[in-house]
Amino acid sequence: MKKFNLLSLLFAAFLAIAVSSCSSDDKDVTPEVEKPDTENPDTEKPPLTEEEIQEQTRQELAATSDSIFKAMVEDDWKLVEFVPSDELLVAKESDQAGTNAFANTKILKAKAVQPKDFTLSFTKEGDHYDVSVNIPAEGDDLYNLILDYQNTLYPDFADLGFLVLPQEELMADAKSALAGPFAAEGLDVDEISDADTGMIIFTVKQNDVSELSYTDMLLNYSKVLKDNADRIFFNEEGQLIVENTDNIYGTGASHYVFKKAE
Repeated sequence: MKKFNLLSLLFAAFLAIAVSSCSSDDKDVTPEVEKPDTENPDTEKPPLTEEEIQEQTRQELAATSDSIFKAMVEDDWKLVEFVPSDELLVAKESDQAGTNAFANTKILKAKAVQPKDFTLSFTKEGDHYDVSVNIPAEGDDLYNLILDYQNTLYPDFADLGFLVLPQEELMADAKSALAGPFAAEGLDVDEISDADTGMIIFTVKQNDVSELSYTDMLLNYSKVLKDNADRIFFNEEGQLIVENTDNIYGTGASHYVFKKAE
């Protein structure tokens, strides 16, 4: 009986030592439970509602409108092409009586000034921008340039070899062909340019679209000039496009294409 008890005690002691040794030598392999990151909580947000998406789009388009205007007034521009609408071309080829005569004149003026290297500029003055057109010629060169403009508009005068109309008046008309698309709706000819000085005299202001509704913003964000219904935007080549709609002939749009002056 004593022998059995002694063996039992020895076995128990050995087992205790073995367990103690394993406890101190073995690594703890119990997987740790990941604690929540209280400093960087989960920032995932629920998807935007339709109203929130529309408001986001509205604000982005307002910023785009602002960017178009700023880019336009900060650079100088040269006309590289005028693309008449189909309706304007039909009117040009029709009987040149009444309003159809204006269609032909509009196309001829753009054609006449396009190769002349005129430069359109905007200069900030208070809350508006003065518009100007520079003609890179003077003296006899200027006279001949304006003579060529006159003869393009009035081919019957070409054989005369001199200006039939006053030079300043023709200069004002030529400059208006370039600057006119940027003028406010409803301005008379003598409110766009001065026939006595040959200078452009109208100014432009930015059209504030920031308070437009979502639907109105979609329709009007590219109408960047106050009181001017034409769309103005940049194409992929960085050219400035003025999309001009003349309701006299229909809803088709003509396009004035400008490039940055070098």
